[in-house]
Amino acid sequence: MKPRMMMILLHLSGVVVMINRVIHHQRFNEAVDVVYDAYIRCVEEEPVIQPVFGLSGVGKTFSIKLLTEKIRAGGEHEVLVVEFPPIRSYRAVIDECLMVFKLSPRAYKNEALALEGLRKQVESRGVKLIIFDEAQNLLERKVGIDPKAMGDTIKHISNKCGVSVAVYGLPDAERLFKGDDQLARRSMAPFYFYPYEWVGAEFKCFRNALGASIQYLHSLNIETFKINDLDFAKRMYVASSGRIAFSEKLIKEVVRMKVKSAFLEEFETAYKRASYSLLLGSNPFAPDAKISDQDMAMSYTSAMDQARAHV
Repeated sequence: MKPRMMMILLHLSGVVVMINRVIHHQRFNEAVDVVYDAYIRCVEEEPVIQPVFGLSGVGKTFSIKLLTEKIRAGGEHEVLVVEFPPIRSYRAVIDECLMVFKLSPRAYKNEALALEGLRKQVESRGVKLIIFDEAQNLLERKVGIDPKAMGDTIKHISNKCGVSVAVYGLPDAERLFKGDDQLARRSMAPFYFYPYEWVGAEFKCFRNALGASIQYLHSLNIETFKINDLDFAKRMYVASSGRIAFSEKLIKEVVRMKVKSAFLEEFETAYKRASYSLLLGSNPFAPDAKISDQDMAMSYTSAMDQARAHV
């Protein structure tokens, strides 16, 4: 799939500001499409639960933003997006939903009344999709939250409100489904929003997305690498561990530096300024760095191991 770019630029006193710039690469599009399908199923009165698990820096948050805008643009339905802090009780899940509607949980004496209050809000506002973001926070270890009981809470919300629920989280959030057979059977297959791998078609997708970023720099009259520069692609892969959102972070940092050209020296500086990584002992953009396939593999597996994701 060829990448597409959507760019909105403001020129303020000679400074270019990037707003809502999206690289529509394959995995990003798939993540949006799979949850949009859950919304469509609810519209067709067959609501489902759709898990989405991914590492930090892959673009989960921005995919939620784009998906929400897409549904709201239709003018018929609403989306409820709930980003969870560490949750210390099962009712707190419902309370967080109520607070997004600017309702006080104290107005509801018990969990059953709170859930009924949520149902009424969902129905009156035309909500067809509830998105639970940062779902790993539903499994607060310090207070002994039981994954099965928390999974039952998600299932009850979906059943009571009659809507699809998308559960986004780090890989650890999958424990919600592994601990509850009924929830797992009720749910669609999980979508793994993982980084691209360093070989084959996966690396080709990564390079396509990076090519869109390089084109963007060219459009700003910043002299930089050619789209097909393999050495630069390998360096960016090691820097990002195959995560497009992180490579975009470095591109934005280069733009902020207001440079006329962006080659290894500029990206080395951008990496120092924009990266906090425990995975790498050296800067992959250092001119004397030699990037091997093993370096790329180690970057990927280290990121996956750190997130406790399947490799």
